[in-house]
Amino acid sequence: MAEKMITRAKVDSVHARRMVGRDIKDEAVLAKLFTQIAPLFTERKGGYTRILKTGNRMGDAAEMVILELVAKTEKPKKKDAAKAKKETKGAEEAPKSAESAPKGESDAQ
Repeated sequence: MAEKMITRAKVDSVHARRMVGRDIKDEAVLAKLFTQIAPLFTERKGGYTRILKTGNRMGDAAEMVILELVAKTEKPKKKDAAKAKKETKGAEEAPKSAESAPKGESDAQ
């Protein structure tokens, strides 16, 4: 059902809002779907959600899942993060060595 709603919300028209509005009654949720969620999937043709099975619920043994959106989020890669860390570490060390160099020069003269 979520896949169908996102597909309809990709086309922001009055007709699409009314079609989705039949199932989603909350205006805030409807606005968020059309303004924030659907634009994330404009290039994607389907497969907007991921289902992660978490096991059975205690008590009635109903199968439980985590349903999450598959949105393209940019996370820094491990190599890039390590490289950035080295650059900042090197930048911190440079002023220390610059401060110690003039002291060394004044001692040498």
